[in-house]
Amino acid sequence: MKTLRALGLVLVLLFGLVMAPTTAAEAATKLSTQSVSTLRTQLVYYQGYGWGIEKQLALNALNSKSSFEAKQWRSFLASWDRTVTSQKLYYSTPANLPTSGHVFVVLGAGGEKLGRRVTLAKQSLDAYPNSKVLLSGGVPRDNGDTEADLMKASLLEQGIDASRILLERASSSTVGNAKNSMAILQSHPELTSYTLISDASHLRRATVLFLAASTKIQYDTGRSWPIRQLANLAYSDSTVTAAANTSTRTYIAANVASVLGLTTGFTTTARKPPAHPKLTGISVKGRSRYQVGSRLIRSKLTVTAKFDQGNLNVASIAKVKGFSAAKVGKRKVTVSYSFRGVTKKATFKLSIVKASTKATVHLSSTSTSRKHARLKVAVRVTSATGIRPAGKLAFYAAGKLLKTVTLKAGKAFFCYPKFKGIKTLRVVYAGNSKLNSSRRTFRSSSLVK
Repeated sequence: MKTLRALGLVLVLLFGLVMAPTTAAEAATKLSTQSVSTLRTQLVYYQGYGWGIEKQLALNALNSKSSFEAKQWRSFLASWDRTVTSQKLYYSTPANLPTSGHVFVVLGAGGEKLGRRVTLAKQSLDAYPNSKVLLSGGVPRDNGDTEADLMKASLLEQGIDASRILLERASSSTVGNAKNSMAILQSHPELTSYTLISDASHLRRATVLFLAASTKIQYDTGRSWPIRQLANLAYSDSTVTAAANTSTRTYIAANVASVLGLTTGFTTTARKPPAHPKLTGISVKGRSRYQVGSRLIRSKLTVTAKFDQGNLNVASIAKVKGFSAAKVGKRKVTVSYSFRGVTKKATFKLSIVKASTKATVHLSSTSTSRKHARLKVAVRVTSATGIRPAGKLAFYAAGKLLKTVTLKAGKAFFCYPKFKGIKTLRVVYAGNSKLNSSRRTFRSSSLVK
């Protein structure tokens, strides 16, 4: 990991990534006018350096040019995020991998590293006898043999059939591993999932680069490729922290640019970063009617942040002030959103109305005589928003009020007098300042057994 951090620092210095304040002369061209290639470069840069709003705006601009490619990028960037923040590795052969269409991809190295990766591959191939293995590495090692050839020879000696082995002999780096290996896998449509095998300190970067290579194949061909990366297997050479540090993230971004053929543009962008977008205003639309006791439904709230580079829905991160559904009345809600020291506000109005209620009737007891039925019923009143109903519950038989009972903890009990024949019974909840009334009508025959 120390070596990786050092490489990241070198790249930072090489690309001149000290962020100077952006001047007006450096203002970015409108994203909508950028080429697809430029948008790809900016997406890699924004992802590597944590420019989240800029990334979303660039994705929107890309979507206006190619919804297919934008979809591929959204999936790739989400996977990239997960990998650098909460990567999950397996240190022994994973369980529940597919029993068909699966391939283990072993990344080449020198010396002991190569041997221990082959050991993991052998264990995995024994556990999954229908799986293939792709051995990736073109660097000459012992007697001029490539890493891939050396790994193949070792597996053959250990009894792995040659028909299960695929070779990638051209790569000299992880970037090459990713580009060349994914090209080989694309030529084998029977393979639908893969597992990377390498050292723990290497797999975070390798994971992202293989995903980048898959994304490039898809947007180059204009066709979805549903191959899945599953349960990467690691030799525990070091403790991998939960989240990558800044130098690791920037190093990975530079490598992704190389996989995607964007190195020149990425280097230029890194030396002279584009201007941050300017927040010019926000607009808000929200649900206009809430019942007493409700909570604000964020999914029903649309907050559009307006930038000079486009618009974004920022409802999930905008601040909301003034919402209260404690009692009936009118409300004016203020929504604010801040970006790089600039805050914009907007308001919308809503009405808080009484919450709806429901009366549920349960039979407590009954006589066995249908002619002279005497029913004891329990009534439970509930509200749509969880407020416990209080107030009065009226019991009727054949349209005549028999008794009014005060609810206790939302419940009331009543024993109907004796009556002959089938009667129409009704319970009515009167409601209160926060809750609407409700009623339940039923036939006595439905309660008599």
